[in-house]
Amino acid sequence: MIEQAGIAIFIYGNKLDSSDNIVLSEGMKQEFELCKKAGVLPIPIGVTGYMAENLWNEVWDDFDTYYPDASPGFKSNFEKLGDKSLATSDLISVILDLIQDIQRSY
Repeated sequence: MIEQAGIAIFIYGNKLDSSDNIVLSEGMKQEFELCKKAGVLPIPIGVTGYMAENLWNEVWDDFDTYYPDASPGFKSNFEKLGDKSLATSDLISVILDLIQDIQRSY
C-alpha cells in the first residue's frame, strides 16, 4: 500500500518496552525506510519528539536529496516542523501548506 501513497506523515514514534519504559519505535523507522524506497515523500513532524524528531533531523540534514525541487517557502515551512516553540494551530497550518505544495508540485 505504501507505493500508492504520495506522502507519509510521521508523528511521535514511541512505545512502551517490556518494562514500561518509553522507547523509540523502530517500526516507524522501518516504515520510513519503506517510504524512501517507494518514492513516498516524508513529512516527519519533528516537534512531536521521539522517532519523528529523529526522522525530521535525518530529512532536514539531507533536505535537498529528499526535496530537490523545493521552493524556499517549502523549505522554510519544513524547517518549522522542528520548531518546538510553534503553536499547535500554526503547526497545523504549516503541515497543510506543505501538503498543498506537494500536491501542486510533485
